[in-house]
Amino acid sequence: MLYLQRYSNPDDEILAEAVLVGGILKILVSVKGELSISDKIELEDGKLLKPFEGSSNINRLYSFISEAQVNEHVDKARIETLESLYKKIKSLWKKYFSIH
Repeated sequence: MLYLQRYSNPDDEILAEAVLVGGILKILVSVKGELSISDKIELEDGKLLKPFEGSSNINRLYSFISEAQVNEHVDKARIETLESLYKKIKSLWKKYFSIH
């Protein structure tokens, strides 16, 4: 068994990150663009991946009240484009830096 905070495998198109959902450790998993929330991931080679215990993580985990809130954020992210993100970030930078 391996413990993780983040995991990626470009060959299998898998991305995973430990998150808190309702105060419970979970793994948010994207396999070929399809999202799911799980307690663990079993890889093709038989390895089992689980999230570290909360205090063992290097960074603070993303925290959600419920799976519904996770889905709400995913839906918002799916409508973003590089252009829309650039415009949002640029407007924030203008507040703090002089951009000519």
